[in-house]
Amino acid sequence: MMDALQALKLLEEGHLSRSGLTREKSREERAEAQALWESIQEALLHEREQQLAYLLYNCGLTAAEIMHIFPQEFGDMREISRVRLAVIKLVGKTLA
Repeated sequence: MMDALQALKLLEEGHLSRSGLTREKSREERAEAQALWESIQEALLHEREQQLAYLLYNCGLTAAEIMHIFPQEFGDMREISRVRLAVIKLVGKTLA
């Protein structure tokens, strides 16, 4: 579990990327991303949903990766899919 959390922290900080290529985000991009994330957090009522959204979108993990890394916390593919769909709807409303 600690190795997984360390890897997530490195992903978050930009030290790792899936493609091996990293790009520094502009101040404007970071501000937009932060505002969107705050909107998502406000709309997702439960901390568990917020955690899943964070793993899916901020860390870029797939549902299978989340289930593998955090089997006790997130072992239900339906729950992960439900949260993913909720976030997609929220983002669609925000961008519309």
